[in-house]
Amino acid sequence: MPLKKSTLLNLGLAAFSVTVVIVMTAVADRVFGTMQPKPELPVAAELAFPPHSEHAYRTHDFEYTVRINAHGIRERDLPVHGPDAYRVVVVGDSFTYGWGVNAEDTWVRRLEENLRAKGYDVEVLNLGKPGAGPDFYASLAREAIPVLRPDLVVVGMLQNNDLASANPEGLSQLGDHALRPVRWLYPNTIRWLAERALPEDDERTSLDMPPQVTNAENNQQWTRTTAQHFLDAMSEEERARYDGLDPVARAAFEDGLLNPFMVDLAIKNPRFYVHMLEPDAQWIQDAIQRTGLYLHEIGQVAATYGARTVVVSVPDGPYVNREAWENIQRVGYEVEPEALTSAALDDAIAAASARARLPFLTVTDQFRAEIDTPGLFFELDGHLSADGHRLYGDLITPLLEPFAAQAPRLKGANS
Repeated sequence: MPLKKSTLLNLGLAAFSVTVVIVMTAVADRVFGTMQPKPELPVAAELAFPPHSEHAYRTHDFEYTVRINAHGIRERDLPVHGPDAYRVVVVGDSFTYGWGVNAEDTWVRRLEENLRAKGYDVEVLNLGKPGAGPDFYASLAREAIPVLRPDLVVVGMLQNNDLASANPEGLSQLGDHALRPVRWLYPNTIRWLAERALPEDDERTSLDMPPQVTNAENNQQWTRTTAQHFLDAMSEEERARYDGLDPVARAAFEDGLLNPFMVDLAIKNPRFYVHMLEPDAQWIQDAIQRTGLYLHEIGQVAATYGARTVVVSVPDGPYVNREAWENIQRVGYEVEPEALTSAALDDAIAAASARARLPFLTVTDQFRAEIDTPGLFFELDGHLSADGHRLYGDLITPLLEPFAAQAPRLKGANS
């Protein structure tokens, strides 16, 4: 039975009224947002590390000291460049943190220098942590974003290990798809409500752990003891494989001058770098799904506090540099020539980013243009050297520059 004209008219008026209400309340939300000042940073916080900690390291490849600021990250005192600077936070693992190099030599700092040289008033904060993976990135986002209030969140995904380490436990799936329209329409109201929900004794700003201080001798002794534990636990087959390693690598391992976990993984799973090139393997598909959920959560937390999120691929030596490809074999890993040309790793990270509906950036092809350049990665340790960080920072800057376009211009900079 067809509807009467009067019924259709009433339905149309009701729909129009609802639309007007939604538009007006969305506009009110934007006005409300302009009236809310960005909260000041707490005096101290324990985000990634105990505040004011200091650690010195000496290995076969490098010697350096790490200092942690009052907010528990490897950075300068905050704010770095004043309250109006466009704030970028970068989460990632040791390749973002800068294992083996000074803080000013990391690609994160290079990115900041490059953007400021282009006239953007930005500060880029390094929230990298050695041994971390996507589950920690999501956890850190929940802790750090409400405290640091970034304008942009960059997730640095290492080409191999981040997918492999995507722990299935702890997935909160905070970013409910059903809430997306509400978050888009009323971001400032959602943010205000989220702030009101925080407990007064917020654990992010608690300082339960005292500062940790270790010297190079302490850390070398701990590494040596860990290496001996791994040696004692090896089976006959594993010990035979270990005895076949490069003598320099074995000596560094036993003397506490090489990451013992890296060697132990090579002995137990020598084809680790090869397995990562099998895109159709079920475990990789599962890892992509889990990683996508973690990235989605990061994006939703960032959006709640008014920030954008972008995912970048961080190059791992055996996939982009011939010298690193050769050196990883000295530590016990098997690799195939296709590692230096395959797109499988970036494709997997791109797939996880697509699941999270986040933009994905890669400079793998550009980095591979320097495939025969030596010294971009540490000889045995395998992390990016200062030269490798500089190259990656310079390559990723043009891709991230459009995301910083909203940053204030520095005085004297050309518009």
